[in-house]
Amino acid sequence: MINFMQRAWSDWCGLFDGLPYGDPYLAFATLFVLIVVIARLATGGDASRHY
Repeated sequence: MINFMQRAWSDWCGLFDGLPYGDPYLAFATLFVLIVVIARLATGGDASRHY
């Protein structure tokens, strides 16, 4: 399982290799934003609603 996670992270970071500071900083930030967006969509959250 650890080997799979390391390989997946390596592949994910590889997507950002061409960008300056893209590996792993931009990869981590993008993954964080992606997780937040998916969580908001899964819970029915709407970005246009502010309370």
